[in-house]
Amino acid sequence: MLFIKIRCAMYNHFKTNAKLFCEKYAPLLWIYAMRHKVFIKYIIAGGTAAVINLSCLYLFTEYANLLYVYSSMISYSIGVLLAFMLQKFWTFRDGDLSRLRRQFTLYAIVAVVNFFLNPIILAFLVELVGWWYMVSQTITLFILAVISFVINKTVTFRKSNDQAE
Repeated sequence: MLFIKIRCAMYNHFKTNAKLFCEKYAPLLWIYAMRHKVFIKYIIAGGTAAVINLSCLYLFTEYANLLYVYSSMISYSIGVLLAFMLQKFWTFRDGDLSRLRRQFTLYAIVAVVNFFLNPIILAFLVELVGWWYMVSQTITLFILAVISFVINKTVTFRKSNDQAE
């Protein structure tokens, strides 16, 4: 319990100082960030899950001696689960546990669709448009992040009428 209090105090201290710094030295950036706070949190949570996904992939393949395909499937699952938890409780601030199963199902469906859309969009940008695969992958990830954000905000983590009040 003490650890949680210390962590919350550190987070609040960082948040307060970051706010003061940005308001003083980058007020337009701060205004933009506050307008798009939920989307920025969505990207941070997704990026965190991606780092965990890649770390698990490496650890399972190199140290657990799993075939990289199996490591990929396990690490992708861990990443999706972590991203869901971060999105639900941090990004969208939804603490309602009664809808957890339904929300995770919808979130997983979006993740699986993205899993199959990624190579399609990537191939389109590389083969037909002629862009470098790294640039194409970055653009693909951004497109999928925006689409996922809209779906998850409006469907998966949508607040019901009685919650919104």
